[in-house]
Amino acid sequence: MISLSYHDLIMCKPNVVPVLMVGLITCIDLRENVKKLKQDNDVHANKIEKTLNSVVKQLNNSISNEILLRVKLCFKKLMTKKWLSNSEDFNQIISIAEKYCEEFKKMKPANYQVLISGIHYRFVKEYLAQIMKQRFNCKSSEERDRAASKIREELGTINKMYGELVSNVNFFVLLNMCCKHWLNFGLISPVSQNLFKHYSPTTMVYTSEPL
Repeated sequence: MISLSYHDLIMCKPNVVPVLMVGLITCIDLRENVKKLKQDNDVHANKIEKTLNSVVKQLNNSISNEILLRVKLCFKKLMTKKWLSNSEDFNQIISIAEKYCEEFKKMKPANYQVLISGIHYRFVKEYLAQIMKQRFNCKSSEERDRAASKIREELGTINKMYGELVSNVNFFVLLNMCCKHWLNFGLISPVSQNLFKHYSPTTMVYTSEPL
C-alpha cells in the first residue's frame, strides 16, 4: 500500500485557482454590466448587484484559501533549527506566491488590488503565527539575534513583494495589533522581543537603536 505524505496529497489536489479566476472575472464583468444597465432605485438590479458582490467576495476568499493551502506546509517548517540556517522553505513560499499573483494581473485593477491585499494580509498573519509557535529554543543571545534578524528580513521580503504588486495593506498597523495582543497576554518570546525591540511601540517605525 502506497502511503502519501500531507505535502504529496496537497500537490495531488487539482489546482482549482484557474477555475475560480474564470468565475471571478465573469462575476465582475456581470456586475459591471448590471451597474451600467440599471435605472434609479431599480430594486431587482440592486438585489442582483448585492448578490454578485457577495459571490465576488467569496471567490476572492476561496482563491486566497487555495494559495494558503499550497504553502501551508512550508510555513509550518519555519521557526525551526533547520530554518535558521536554510531558507529553502521560505523561498518556496515566495516562489509559489509570485507564480499565482502573476496570473491575477489578468483581472480588473480594482479587484486585483483587493485580492492581492487579502493574500498579503493572510501571508503576514500566517508568518506571525509561526513566530508564536516557535519550534526551537535559542541557546544563546547570538542565536536569538540571528533568528530575529532573519524574521525581519523575511517579513521585509513578503511586504516588498506584495507592495510591488500594489497591495494596500498597512503592514505596520497589522504588526502593531499583533504586538499589542501578544504583550497583553504575555506571549512575546525572547526571539520576538529581539524582533520588536527595534520598532517604536506607538508608531511601529523601524529604528537602528533599541528603544
